[in-house]
Amino acid sequence: MNQTKYKICKLNEVAWFQEGPGVRKSQFRTSGVKLLNVGNICDRELVLDKTSIYVSEEEAYGKYKHFLVDDGDLLIASSGIKVDYFDKKITFARKEHLPLCMNTSTIRFKVLDKTQLDIHYLRHFLASRYFTKQVQFYITGSAQLNFGPSHLNKMTIILPPLEEQKKIAKILDKADEIRQKKKRANDKQDEFLKSTFISMFGDPIKNEKGLSIVKVGELTTLVSSGSTPLGGSSVYQDEGILFIRSQNVLMNRFDFTDIAHISDEIYNSMARTQVQENDVLLNITGASIGRIHRYMLKDKANVNQHVCIIRPILDKVSPVYLEYCIGNPNYQYNILRQNSGATRQAFNFEQIKGFNIPLPNIEEQNKFATIVEKVEKQKQKNELVIEQMNNLFNSLSQRAFKGELAEENTVDLLTKQAVLHARIIDKCNSHQTFGSVKMEKIFNLCDMIEKLNLVPNGYYRKAAGPYVPEMRHSVEEKLTQNNWVKILNKGNGKKVEFKKDTKFAEYKNLYTEIFKDYEEQINKIIDYFYDKDTDYCEAFSTLYMCWNDLILEGKNPSKFEIIDEFKNHWAPEKQRFERIYLLEILSDMSNNNFEPHGQGLHTIDSKYNVNKNQLNLQLN
Repeated sequence: MNQTKYKICKLNEVAWFQEGPGVRKSQFRTSGVKLLNVGNICDRELVLDKTSIYVSEEEAYGKYKHFLVDDGDLLIASSGIKVDYFDKKITFARKEHLPLCMNTSTIRFKVLDKTQLDIHYLRHFLASRYFTKQVQFYITGSAQLNFGPSHLNKMTIILPPLEEQKKIAKILDKADEIRQKKKRANDKQDEFLKSTFISMFGDPIKNEKGLSIVKVGELTTLVSSGSTPLGGSSVYQDEGILFIRSQNVLMNRFDFTDIAHISDEIYNSMARTQVQENDVLLNITGASIGRIHRYMLKDKANVNQHVCIIRPILDKVSPVYLEYCIGNPNYQYNILRQNSGATRQAFNFEQIKGFNIPLPNIEEQNKFATIVEKVEKQKQKNELVIEQMNNLFNSLSQRAFKGELAEENTVDLLTKQAVLHARIIDKCNSHQTFGSVKMEKIFNLCDMIEKLNLVPNGYYRKAAGPYVPEMRHSVEEKLTQNNWVKILNKGNGKKVEFKKDTKFAEYKNLYTEIFKDYEEQINKIIDYFYDKDTDYCEAFSTLYMCWNDLILEGKNPSKFEIIDEFKNHWAPEKQRFERIYLLEILSDMSNNNFEPHGQGLHTIDSKYNVNKNQLNLQLN
């Protein structure tokens, strides 16, 4: 850490914090002022419709008036939070959330002196390992974080100069924005699948399409739960056979973040409930009752007593159809509140066998399963990007609070991007084919081949991609502000042209300083593409990124798989390139030692990939 620039001080010297009061259940109301609870702070957002607990306006504006949340307050949950998920339990209050009264196990922060501390920096600091390690220390190292103001009063904060705080927060905000976009894209795809199910089969409770009703017991060969191994959690291992528990089964997906493993010996002793591919797993007890997902892995696995295995007869019912039918919200409501009217806390096997399933013909079921498979492949790619972005974000966060991030950016990223663009303009501007698209493709290949990390958040699969629109606009502004380049024909439909401006030569010293270790190889790349036309550069760049993505996905792709990724999983505009032309470019790539090796981040899909009308998943 740069001690001359950073200081460490007590958190309570620069921030005010307050825990909510303990509002008793007897004070809860169905209307009035909403109470903030731990469950309302979810995945870095404030989700107030998750609970319907209020306190009366009389008490809120009287007894609890000092606990009313203000616009811009930084809110955190402070009870029962796992270390690895702590970042998800921090968010800001906004005007649309108010009025809102704090409750126990929630804490709000305000900045005492805005010339000393930036609130957005504080938000990232509270999510950092530096902070959570302090929490663990003061609560004796438990994996569950339960803390309050008495603990916070003992804690310290790393405090760079204010401008550096803002810079760190901006970098981390940008990295976080990318990963949140991918998560939202997956959410949209989940909604697409749910609406497609209704479109094809109707509501499974109302059964508007008049489908035959069949009981689950008639469609399965096994309905049974697992059991806890002898010795309980003490026999769990870090590696071995998957042991699936209710916390691993989410709605239409698995979460293996906290997965247990068992030995071969224990697995073999529990032969009755060994999971098979195409089994449908249903949570049958507790708060997660009803969550359901099919098992499509090749890995051996077993389940505990809270998870039921439903083994479908495949020529009667598709596992995908069974999962989405039982997982339908109306169906869930119906089975969870049958008979008693109260939400069930457990299912027994006879109840599950008695579930009524509206059953379309197997061909229609399989057609839906094909749609699901296509969407899930795209979701898996999104998950890979999310994982990479999480790793990048965590790495950036750790470096930021060690003082490394700002020091590394002595020459800021935009300047590096602008200098390389200037170099490409300098060497290629005289050729008649040179324009903005060709420039971006050469930049992309220099960045990727030489591992320059000039686009740390990843490239987009735009129509003329790989491409980062926000970078292009920022770079063009930088080039013109520095008087390095004048940009002609911008925005008038003609080919963009670049004209060297009065201070163009200034870029050269910076180029030598920044890229001195890469100059020879960058020149080789630029020289190779100097006389190539724009289509060649675009196709080459896109093929390179497709190939690189497939390697990142753990594949050793053939040329035909790379071309399929190019033509069918990028953007519709890529269809204009002939396969034979793409094969020739792949050969050029290999012959000139420009093959990728799975470096950097997976590309980020364009919005068209999550647009319902453009998913290319035909129902007919």
